[in-house]
Amino acid sequence: MDNGDGIAIGWLGDPIFRDKDGRELFVRHRATLKSDGVFRSSPRGWFTFAHTLFALVFFFGHIWHGARTLFRDVFAGIDPNLDAQVEFRAFQKLGDPTTRRQEMIPNKQVRKL
Repeated sequence: MDNGDGIAIGWLGDPIFRDKDGRELFVRHRATLKSDGVFRSSPRGWFTFAHTLFALVFFFGHIWHGARTLFRDVFAGIDPNLDAQVEFRAFQKLGDPTTRRQEMIPNKQVRKL
């Protein structure tokens, strides 16, 4: 069948399996009930199948959109270490990191009661 290199050079036929007594083993096929190989079901079966698939799609859709909400920054590609670069009014001139604003301490006015 091959020369030891794994490449087939001829066909010796189908293998014949024998048990320890030398009898030929064969497979008993179950009755096919004259089926044509097409899966058929009742309307109730298709209703159940369709609603099960819809429920799974609906459920995993909720999981997907929840994950998108929780991990919005990850999906957007925003690195958590970029806070200083995207901070509102961090620089005097937009996009110029050499013009960083000085830290301002706001006046705290204390109300007297």
